Amino acid sequence: MTVSIHRDSVTSAAARFLRPVLYFHAVLLVALAVVLFFAHAVPLTQREPILATRVGDLFLAFAAILVLVARGYQRDRRWLLVPILVLLAEFLNSVVQLVIQVSGSTIPTDPMLIPPLLINLVFLVYYAIACRGIATADSAPSSTS
Repeated sequence: MTVSIHRDSVTSAAARFLRPVLYFHAVLLVALAVVLFFAHAVPLTQREPILATRVGDLFLAFAAILVLVARGYQRDRRWLLVPILVLLAEFLNSVVQLVIQVSGSTIPTDPMLIPPLLINLVFLVYYAIACRGIATADSAPSSTS
C-alpha cells in the first residue's frame, strides 16, 4: 500500500511539472543546436559543417515537436509517446556506441558519448513516469455521477 501511494505521488508530481520540463528540454535543444551545430563550436562540427548543420536542423525540429507535445499532452497523453520514442531510439543508439567503444572495436563512435547518453536517459525516464501520472479519459472522475 505504501509503495503504491509513493509511486502515485511521484507520477502525479512528475505530471504536474511536465509542461515546464518539455519547454526546458526544447530550449536546451535550441541552445545546443545554435552553439554546437550552427556556430561550429566544437572540432567535430568544424570538420563536418554540412553534417553539423543538418544535425542542428534535427535538434530544432525536435524542439518544435516538444512545444507541440507540451500543448497537446493534457488532451491526450499519447502525445508523450513522440519524445519517449525519439529519446528511446537515441538512448539505444548511445548504448550500442558505448558497447562498441568498450569492446575496443575499430568502428568509429562519438567520443563525447556519455553526456548525451545520461541527458537522454534522464528525460526518457521523466517522460515515462509523467505519462503514467496523467489522467486518461477513462480514469478521470465522471461529471455525470
